[in-house]
Amino acid sequence: MMDMLEKLKPHTYLIRLVGLLDQVPDKKFMQYCKRFEAGGYIRDFGPTEEKAKQSLQDYLYPDFRKVMFGDAKDEHHVRFSNSDRRRFNLVITKGEDQSTHSVFVVRCELYLFRGHIGLFSLKIELEPDQTIGVISDILNKIRNFNAKDSDNYDWHDWISKNYLTGIVLRSTEKNPVEADEFSGSKFKLFTAYDLEFNEEDRQGLLYDMGTVSPINSGKGLTGLSPDPDYFNQLLQNRVAAFKNWEALCLFDGFCAIGHKFLLDRDGVLKRDWDETYFRIYLFRLFFKYNLYRYSTLISKENSDKAVECRDQFEDFLNHYNISHISFNFLPNMIFEKVGNALDLQTEVDMFRERIRNLSTAIQEKKQAKTNFLLQLVTGLSGLSVLSDLPGIVDQVLKFTHWTRTELSVYVILLLVVLGFGVFYYLKPEQVKKWFVRK
Repeated sequence: MMDMLEKLKPHTYLIRLVGLLDQVPDKKFMQYCKRFEAGGYIRDFGPTEEKAKQSLQDYLYPDFRKVMFGDAKDEHHVRFSNSDRRRFNLVITKGEDQSTHSVFVVRCELYLFRGHIGLFSLKIELEPDQTIGVISDILNKIRNFNAKDSDNYDWHDWISKNYLTGIVLRSTEKNPVEADEFSGSKFKLFTAYDLEFNEEDRQGLLYDMGTVSPINSGKGLTGLSPDPDYFNQLLQNRVAAFKNWEALCLFDGFCAIGHKFLLDRDGVLKRDWDETYFRIYLFRLFFKYNLYRYSTLISKENSDKAVECRDQFEDFLNHYNISHISFNFLPNMIFEKVGNALDLQTEVDMFRERIRNLSTAIQEKKQAKTNFLLQLVTGLSGLSVLSDLPGIVDQVLKFTHWTRTELSVYVILLLVVLGFGVFYYLKPEQVKKWFVRK
């Protein structure tokens, strides 16, 4: 039974690998885009035919459609594609056995978000007639950054060289990569398989392919089989809308299995799977990784920078924290389940609480400074020396031999210096900004 399941071959499949690109500041964004155009990429402006545009408008809400299907006028959410086909000779080692498998990248897509972390995706094909057992082994390897080819070349370096115009994905001591702080140790996978299988194998197989575990792990027949409680917990994020397919949303990926659900009547991969559902997954990843980024930034910054970061975060939420994306139920269901798998709402709530606590702490700190200055002014105003000021002025003029005009100039200069000192005390980061700009 185990061997029969392992030897199943999909009629067709969809495999997408997803990784992170560094955040690009506003002022350098278009320059960044031109880099990819010079590297052979073509900008994707979305559907151009009126019928297709109308269909998209009738299907998706404007907020989501603008971000993931934006047109030529959009300079904040930009997509590029490159259809150069290249082969990576993946080496898989199991004990003393070693095998080499051809992994073909047939398309690379870039999803760039102005001022935020971007994403890239590789559409992958494998050698013909591969079994799901072999496919699972291959995907388990290529989701790791350091998978090796037959020349001992790292997978992430190969991607950088061949598809990312040399943009590095992994940090070194001499070359830190911001996105690498949030990417973890693995790429993300979006997969779908059209298979013929027994109904009793369905959920176990969904677990196996979704987690790229040895086949039959979901049925409890391998050493890597999950605990029943863990298995049931993962399946809570199952998308089961129709009888002929179901999907599993995980922290590290999205996987769908079924029969006769991937191709249209002409034998072409359905746009829903190749674009819409995939971009729903991408949008949720984009949101997740940028939450990571803001959380990291705000923990590193001082009070004034933290306030700026807080304002940027609130602006980010206003643009991208949307609850529904479609007029149809299924895209909304996938959107919700992927969000649950990534634990997005919990993170948003925790981060907002952190922001509130930070704002309170900053306000208390500013209030303490203000109180100190008020006490200082009150103390000075109570000095009896102020009543003797004319006499003090005469004594100073007599001692220094200054004219009253000279004394006035020096007093004004002193007041400017003291005022600057007080402002620096209250707003040190603003003063530092002035000097940096100069």
